[in-house]
Amino acid sequence: MNERRTPTPATAGSGQAPPGPITALLARTRATPDRAALIVDDRVWTYGQVVELSRRLATGLSARGVGAGDRVCLHLHNRLETALSYLACLRLGAIAVPLNARLTPPELLDLVQRTRPIAYIGESALYPRFAPTPEDLVSGDARFLIEESTWVDLLEVDLLVADDPDGDPTSGAVAGAPESPAILLSTSGTTSRPKIVAWSHRTLANLHLSADGRGIVDGAVLPLITPLMHGAAVYFLINALTQGGVALLVRRFDPAEVLEAMHRHRATTLFGLPFMCDALVQEQRRRPRDIDTLRSAVVAGDVCPVEVELGFQHTFGIPLRSFWAAAEDVGCTVAGSGTGPFMRVIDEASVRIQDAEGRAVHGDEPGELVVSSPTTSPGYWDDDGHITPFPKGVFHSGDLVREVSPGLLRFVGRRNDLIIRGGSNISPTEVEDALRTEPEVADAAVAGLPTERLGQRVGAVLVLISGPHPDDVVRRVIASVSKRLAGYKVPECVAVVDSVPRNALTKIDRAAVVAKLSSSDTQKHATEPDQH
Repeated sequence: MNERRTPTPATAGSGQAPPGPITALLARTRATPDRAALIVDDRVWTYGQVVELSRRLATGLSARGVGAGDRVCLHLHNRLETALSYLACLRLGAIAVPLNARLTPPELLDLVQRTRPIAYIGESALYPRFAPTPEDLVSGDARFLIEESTWVDLLEVDLLVADDPDGDPTSGAVAGAPESPAILLSTSGTTSRPKIVAWSHRTLANLHLSADGRGIVDGAVLPLITPLMHGAAVYFLINALTQGGVALLVRRFDPAEVLEAMHRHRATTLFGLPFMCDALVQEQRRRPRDIDTLRSAVVAGDVCPVEVELGFQHTFGIPLRSFWAAAEDVGCTVAGSGTGPFMRVIDEASVRIQDAEGRAVHGDEPGELVVSSPTTSPGYWDDDGHITPFPKGVFHSGDLVREVSPGLLRFVGRRNDLIIRGGSNISPTEVEDALRTEPEVADAAVAGLPTERLGQRVGAVLVLISGPHPDDVVRRVIASVSKRLAGYKVPECVAVVDSVPRNALTKIDRAAVVAKLSSSDTQKHATEPDQH
């Protein structure tokens, strides 16, 4: 690797911080207060309205005792109040703690115990999962509930202060210091206790560095189809509001509803997870809509199968390009220029590709991606309220990549997901790609199963499209992929399932895949030994 790109902590944290998102939003509002900023349930909210409502919410929270550094739990779907809550926290210097809507009561309790919030803003429909949280952690009078069917229902819970017609919504100091935490994001935690990643105000101030490379430009209309409780959607929301775009909030992902909203509001830019993009393709093929305003589409969150990328381009007429991101560094790459899991490193980031011993690798040899950039998180939130920084300010991603050309990387897979069979490394994503190209397979997930003789063997769970005889279908699928994969990569144990196990962040839960393949209750299909 070029030494210029060797990560150093100075890359991520030195120098004067650029204007934060609130400062940028206020400046844009002063210039164009009547310009559309958010679209929710077909209602358009201007920059002026969004800023005024977020100011009133910030004032209301402040009156309830919320100040700089205090944590506020957000337990909401994609709606106006969600965006306002993030902006209000940023104005106060309070720390937003988004809670994934899919988390169970014990998981929610764990996050509350670790973050110690002073207030909770949630939806009535989601609240039963939070309700068991003891009131000595979050008092009952600091739990503010919003009904599912209303907008700006914060009025009903008296969180919004009264309107001040003579006031200036763009006035008021922003309390958050550049290095102080602004948002705490929980990782997926499929095999251990989830980590809590801190985004500082400096992190947020640098999100714009990758905006253009992900299609977020002045005038862009961007549907937010991933939950605003996830870092990716927060990234796109903040960039839409600070780069002169329009954020189109979709409460829950439904392919038909998303396409209808994209048609009605002339969407120009799309970000989705791989399974979402595939679902949009299938729905558009079933009933085409006029989406001719779409100019940019990007995908991240997991490896996007090549057939999904090709199907998207054939269906919508524009390429679907991948980029890499993690909660620990959300903005260090932009979309690559070719089909496949390519990404380009932004100029302001430094990367290193290294082997298990920490030595730099060269050429097309895969290695772990190590990165430091202006959007690198300051570290992980500890249970005692402190942040544990990454060693030397550098994030070790655990993801394996190859350098195709200077600054252009190809994703290979998760280091911990690699299957080692008889001394040979097998990428589960490669096997999954091969399985998903089969016409009788709707989805697939692959994981390593322990075995004494070889260390691991390849196991797969398949979601089949149809057919009354799954045994016959599995045999056909395995016979077909055996012609395209080396014998040692072909699954030796296969189970047919209704859906691929995914974690709260919709990534494949490989531990759950192993559990299904190991369960005595799961019907399994063994392949012929001579294929391996």
